[in-house]
Order: sequence, then structure tokens, then C-alpha cells
Amino acid sequence: MQKILILGLGAFGFAVAKHLGNTHPEKNFFAYERNPEIVSSLQNSRTHPYFFEWVLLPENIKLVGNEDILPEIDENSYDKLIET
Repeated sequence: MQKILILGLGAFGFAVAKHLGNTHPEKNFFAYERNPEIVSSLQNSRTHPYFFEWVLLPENIKLVGNEDILPEIDENSYDKLIET
């Protein structure tokens, strides 16, 4: 199974996540953001608090916001690593 991780959900990372989620609805993607305010907003409303407030992040984007989770992710298990 292909796994894709997007690091950072600023304006560009959010746009990449939105595009990937919409163009590949059959796949799950993972997105990491270290800013807890952004993570909270995305978890609660699926919207970005600073950019594109009217755009919803697709449900197939799984959010990873806790820095304790990242060390458990083996970077070699991801087919593509998108750093934004």
C-alpha cells in the first residue's frame, strides 16, 4: 500500500493536501503540522485558520499533529515524502 506524508500545512502544503485528497479519493494521505492552532482548526472544521478559510480539507487527509507520533513513523515506509 502506498503511503504519502505531507510535512507542513501552510498555504502551499494545504493546497497540495487538498489537491491530492480530491484527485485520489480512494487513497489515504497523512499530513503533519507542528502548529497546534492549525491542527486544532483542521481537526474541528477541516479548514485552515489563516489561508483558504472557505476550503475544506478532504476527509482522506489524516492529520498528524503530535510531535510524539512522528518518531514512530518510519520515513522509509513512505513512497513519497513531500516537504513544504
